[in-house]
Amino acid sequence: MTTSPPARRNWAHSCSPPAPLTAAARPGPPPPRLRRARRRDVSTTTELTAQERQVAALVRQGLSNRAAAAQLFVSPRTGDFHLRNIFGKLGVTSRAELTVLPLDL
Repeated sequence: MTTSPPARRNWAHSCSPPAPLTAAARPGPPPPRLRRARRRDVSTTTELTAQERQVAALVRQGLSNRAAAAQLFVSPRTGDFHLRNIFGKLGVTSRAELTVLPLDL
């Protein structure tokens, strides 16, 4: 007597397909949050900030970027960043030009 293997049930055909996901139910990353950019007053774009004035004063005294940053308790990279901003706002390209400018700091 031969026995046949037990009948296998085909689960793929016996289950109904899942309902399609709507846009709100789809998994994925959340939408990006939109931030509003801070707007600067046009009249202040060429004025030096308080920190930039301090950096400019120290550089005009002859301190190096590293020494000026240490005096202000900021990293040398932050001091360099302020100095680049100063150069851009005042239209100078060197420390010597900054030194000869008549500034009220």
